[in-house]
Amino acid sequence: MATVVRAVVFEYEEVGEERAVATAPGIGRWLGAGGARVEVAAVALRVSRVGLAVQKPPDAGVRVYWEPVARVVGLGPRLCRFHEGPPGAVEEQLYCVRRATTPSGFCEEHASSPLALFERCAAGDDDACLRVSAAWPRESYAIYVLDYGGERVKVGLTRSWRLIWRLAEQPHVAAAVVKTVEGDAYAARSFERELSRHRLATEGPGVRVHDRLVMAASFIERYGVARAAPRMAEHLARLGLAGSFRAYTVLPRTSPRAFLEARRCGPRDLVGRRLVVVDYWAGLLLVEDLDTGERLAVAKRDIQHLVLHTARD
Repeated sequence: MATVVRAVVFEYEEVGEERAVATAPGIGRWLGAGGARVEVAAVALRVSRVGLAVQKPPDAGVRVYWEPVARVVGLGPRLCRFHEGPPGAVEEQLYCVRRATTPSGFCEEHASSPLALFERCAAGDDDACLRVSAAWPRESYAIYVLDYGGERVKVGLTRSWRLIWRLAEQPHVAAAVVKTVEGDAYAARSFERELSRHRLATEGPGVRVHDRLVMAASFIERYGVARAAPRMAEHLARLGLAGSFRAYTVLPRTSPRAFLEARRCGPRDLVGRRLVVVDYWAGLLLVEDLDTGERLAVAKRDIQHLVLHTARD
């Protein structure tokens, strides 16, 4: 049976909230005049259930399978990433069934779709930002600052409704929304770019994914999320921001350490195995081989939109 994993979905529960205050360093504070005040409320969310949104071509729709079990018997081509439907309504999305032909994973017909344009915009293409603003005049954009446990922070841009899902795709200790822009992708991208020019920030990852994974997992294993709020408040103050901000941490069902201890693998390593999805964190699916008990960590991006030939057990 040909199946395509189109999205990783999860349910979550709030497991805690911490608050912290910081003031910007500088001569004003040294003289006793105080500095810009930053307040952060950091909310911890824990994944409670993991599923896959699966398409069975030639059908365009998807169905969510929670904790699915399947045997992978072969691999096929990668299909176009384009989809359309109500934002956030996973099972109402309709996906293109053509093969991906562009480096960005779209077919030729959808290479200039609003979805493709937004991804180009987020990557720094100003013309794409202007075009996507015209195509999505009612879209809301969130600019966020992400702490992955290192000395610097990453500045990112996403559509507001997708924030929690975007954070779950990256190694992180916490991430705070610092600005929301309505309808203007160019303005959102411009703010992100300006903020990333600070010496303490970076637009790109700055550090290898594995290293960020280790730093974030180690921090959470050592401190939990108790120090996420004061760290984020200090980061935002040092970036020159002021005001009240809300931050989020997405925790896995098991522990971040489980993703480091699992064997990293690619799609070919899944062939011939009877697998169950166990957990999801930092863009990694944790799956267990039901025949051997071995746990594997596979990057979502490696199997997403790829045709998997499967046999249900």
